[in-house]
Amino acid sequence: MHSEEELETAIKALRRGRGLALNAGAIGITLATATDPAERAEMAAYLQSFVERFCIVAKEITSLPPVRTLGREYPGTLEEISGFAKEMEGLDASDHYATLTRDRATTATTRARERTLPAFHAFIRAFEAERAGYEAKRAKQMKDHAAQLEKMFGEVEDIGRMIHLISLNASVEAARAGGESGRSFKVIADEIRGLAAKSAQLIDTTRSAIKDEEARHG
Repeated sequence: MHSEEELETAIKALRRGRGLALNAGAIGITLATATDPAERAEMAAYLQSFVERFCIVAKEITSLPPVRTLGREYPGTLEEISGFAKEMEGLDASDHYATLTRDRATTATTRARERTLPAFHAFIRAFEAERAGYEAKRAKQMKDHAAQLEKMFGEVEDIGRMIHLISLNASVEAARAGGESGRSFKVIADEIRGLAAKSAQLIDTTRSAIKDEEARHG
């Protein structure tokens, strides 16, 4: 098992690499078929930028522990990503890629679509599934915790109802007693009843907050 932080880092890097690989191939075809010198220069600059960025990301990806671990279960995936990076890096960047032919650009694009992208997808799907396991576990823990709290709330509510009944009985006894002692007794009974009401209100507020949190993590 990998940590959630490791999985998130790997997924983000893989998604960046996937996009760069596909775009590099498409820009290569545009460059190879361009006839206007200004357009070729512009496309060459774009392609060089994508190639450089892809090679950096590919190097980062192949060094990530989750990728290296999973790579042993997916033979050829890491090699494909590294191999495509080397192919892109090996393109002749001099003279606006003058040696980049349409056939070579098409071959690179086809490889990116049919081999390199599936390698990225294999890693991304596996890591997303592992991350979903963490989310399911967290949801279960939250549900179990909510159930425990609900049980506690029920017990506190029972106690609150008992206190409320006691305070009512105390008020009745205070009325019977009359005089100064009865008034003092009634004040205490009212305070106890007020505390019971505040306790019930706090339980309702907390219960509502927990339900809202459960709904957000749905």
